[in-house]
Amino acid sequence: MNEFILRRTNTILSKHLPPKTVEIVCCKMTQLQEDLYKHFLHSKVAKEMINKSGGKKSCKVLGAITALKKLCNHPKLIYDVTHSTVSDSAAAGLADCAKFFQPGIFDTGRVGRGGMSPGWELFSGKFAVLSRLLAKLRPTGDRVVLISNYTQTLDLFVQLCRDRRWPYVRLDGSLAVKKRMRLVTDFNDPSQDQFIFLLSSKAGGCGLNLVGANRLVLFDPDWNPATDKQAAARCWRDGQKKNCYTYRFLATGSIEEKVYQRQISKEGLAGLVDGKSGKAKAQSTSTAALRALFKYNENSCSTTYDACKPAPRDEPWKQVGEPAEEQLGEWAHHMGDDLSKLPDEMMKEAACDDVSFVFSLDVVGKDQS
Repeated sequence: MNEFILRRTNTILSKHLPPKTVEIVCCKMTQLQEDLYKHFLHSKVAKEMINKSGGKKSCKVLGAITALKKLCNHPKLIYDVTHSTVSDSAAAGLADCAKFFQPGIFDTGRVGRGGMSPGWELFSGKFAVLSRLLAKLRPTGDRVVLISNYTQTLDLFVQLCRDRRWPYVRLDGSLAVKKRMRLVTDFNDPSQDQFIFLLSSKAGGCGLNLVGANRLVLFDPDWNPATDKQAAARCWRDGQKKNCYTYRFLATGSIEEKVYQRQISKEGLAGLVDGKSGKAKAQSTSTAALRALFKYNENSCSTTYDACKPAPRDEPWKQVGEPAEEQLGEWAHHMGDDLSKLPDEMMKEAACDDVSFVFSLDVVGKDQS
């Protein structure tokens, strides 16, 4: 019996679905995020983790990755970890970072997350861009699916929606299975005043049909590319009537760009399978790979762009043909003044100085006329 791998992508359905625009948005980290990031990388814990070997090293590496990914989302998540009475491996290397937080910015004395000071979202580059994008979208009637790997980040999305009085629904692992379809049905109902669907990628990344929304934001990357691809397909599905926009947010020069690069490279999960035998190959993480993973490239507008090394083009803001999603060198590239040539008017208005680079891809789809 012959062994083979069967791969089917949604490009098969592209001729039957509305046009789609995919944008990878590299957001600069704020000064607070940078200070915390560098503090961790120069900590004794980080240096020992990279240079030493042994069984305990893996546990520390996973904790460090989690901490840095949460920091890329918002420094409030690090504040929560370091002020928690529960032991957390993600706090290693960040235990003495209280000096970086201004008094009262995340704890004004009021009960709950409502105790954060006004403008708390501006302490994260990605949150600053997201809040402006959502504010631009609210009057248009478009609906948005907002996805994160962490329920703590969903909590911050909830706080943002409450602050701005935006209607939202939330689906994560705590929601009973029987209630999920009712939530989806209500959100897809055009007669209801719905705006944002908050979704945990682990709880609802596969099987949900959210065609009531035509915009989707992947707020943080997952190591498993299948998780992100399944989550990104929640809107661009059979039954969708509007042009779709998918945004992938990455913190510029950070571990998030490294994670995404591994998704689209041969070093990712696809590289773990031997094409001839169909069997998994052994792979280990070297010290050099760890150093590269935890390096912060603060002077780069996008390490993903640097890695793909595209050929020089007279008009880089135009994509070349119809490239695949992993062929980033042939996507449209926008930085500096070229951000004004973004195909998406909403992101063009929301970008501002927080965005260092944007990859964009237009998928033709069917003729809407």
